[in-house]
Amino acid sequence: MNTYSFLLTRESAKKIKILGNLILDGSKTPYQICAVPGQRHPDKTTLSVYLPRPLMQRLRRMAVGRGETVTTVIESMVTAQTRSVVLTPEDYEQIARETRLAQGKTITKRQA
Repeated sequence: MNTYSFLLTRESAKKIKILGNLILDGSKTPYQICAVPGQRHPDKTTLSVYLPRPLMQRLRRMAVGRGETVTTVIESMVTAQTRSVVLTPEDYEQIARETRLAQGKTITKRQA
């Protein structure tokens, strides 16, 4: 049996655990797969909005009722409403530039 040491985001570690074909052992060093706390995927960005408190409470209740997080509910709604929007090659180039920039910031933070 081969063992390898990796640093993964929490999201990736969860996906690997769900697959079930790898053993995740965070207790042994150096043979461990562990999540890097608080690290977001470089392809993600922040969206901040102000909502009236009653609307936010409805959103929270909806998320609980669906067994999801508020973020997941909002992502699914935004995805549904923007499904027909077509991105241009320039849009994809901009996304790639921003992702590379975010990856560079993550690498720099880890090296510091």
